Amino acid sequence: FVGGRLAAALAGSGPVRCLVRDPARAARPAELGAELRTGDVTDAASLEGVGEGIDVAYYLVHAMAGGAGFEERERIAATNFARLAKREGVGRVVYLGGLGQESASRHLRSRHETARILAAEGAPLTYFRAAMIVGAGSESYRTLRYVVGRLPLMIAPSWLRTAMASLSLSAGTS
Repeated sequence: FVGGRLAAALAGSGPVRCLVRDPARAARPAELGAELRTGDVTDAASLEGVGEGIDVAYYLVHAMAGGAGFEERERIAATNFARLAKREGVGRVVYLGGLGQESASRHLRSRHETARILAAEGAPLTYFRAAMIVGAGSESYRTLRYVVGRLPLMIAPSWLRTAMASLSLSAGTS
């Protein structure tokens, strides 16, 4: 969701390279003329050459969809990507993580650990932190719609208390 919109926003400013696991699922960036490179951040060998000639790399990887063990997959992915960025001379990595400090949420702790690894192992890091990103077609939107459709009322655990801000962006906004 975020990657497709980012690729569209960047398309007019010069060449865009997208690292994807499945090129068939990257129709939007491909339509915009982005160069697609197939690879998997959990497989360091598949990343060879991806960062060459890149000034800014946007790290929008999230491993929760893979189920149990996502924290380890995210550590491996962040380490592989950070080392690639440093080795291949990427000028800066921009990472989109989550809000909250010292959270009881495994998900948010993993997001912060990813930022720590990217900063320690790789190129200079810009770390943006966002709450749930909800927009038609986003994974958060689908999840929220699923939960609301099945649980019209839900008692939430106290660790879900995370400050949020609202920002509305439309296509074409930079």
